[in-house]
Amino acid sequence: MWTPENKYALPSGEDIPRAREAIKQLKAEIELASLRVAEAQRYLDGLVDDLREREAWLAPVRRIPFDILSLIFTTVSKMDWRTPMSLAGVCRTGEKEFSLLLEHGDLSILHKRDLFAIYRSS
Repeated sequence: MWTPENKYALPSGEDIPRAREAIKQLKAEIELASLRVAEAQRYLDGLVDDLREREAWLAPVRRIPFDILSLIFTTVSKMDWRTPMSLAGVCRTGEKEFSLLLEHGDLSILHKRDLFAIYRSS
């Protein structure tokens, strides 16, 4: 790729087309590098997702029986109505238990959508 002999000197008539071609090549290389970075980021994101999935698969919370989880959710809902929503984010079983708690537990008087709106605003 062309580079000026003296980057502090003014370009000559011959230098301008060469400089423009060099700029064009640099832009093309930057575009290609950007695509490679995006591809590498997608690959990295996939690896991170795989890692999280495998770590979650080994998580001790998965070995807790559903009956025990139900007791935990019911007990903490009596202490602070927002806690079950935090616990619901821990695992899919937690989400399911929170939904059941809303339908059949102490929080059943609140509409599910309204409860999430109240939680977000606090």
